[in-house]
Amino acid sequence: ACEALQQGYTVAVINRSTLQLEVRDTYKPGSTDSELDIIERYCQPDVICLDDLGVDREVAGQSTEAARCVLYEVINRRHDNNQILHITSNMPPEELKNKYDPRIHRRIVDEMCKVVVLKTQI
Repeated sequence: ACEALQQGYTVAVINRSTLQLEVRDTYKPGSTDSELDIIERYCQPDVICLDDLGVDREVAGQSTEAARCVLYEVINRRHDNNQILHITSNMPPEELKNKYDPRIHRRIVDEMCKVVVLKTQI
């Protein structure tokens, strides 16, 4: 992300759970943001870094389905516009496949991203 900024690219960094909270906040009375606003916010930058993919939280009993729909739209639009997407996750690609809609998994693993597995010893 820092290198992209130095090269003049616009960059956004978002944590998966923060994205989910942003979507939840669109349903609050008086909210000025819509789901579409969030989608557009994360489709504008040249580069987006999505941290902690796979971390979904049940917030006050609310479903994560709306946040997953927004996530798909961001990923799909970035795919269609050939925009850069960096993703970090503690989950291997196989687990992401079980967790998300097959379209999300296919876009990420098969079409957009190079999967790099980092192994550490504790």
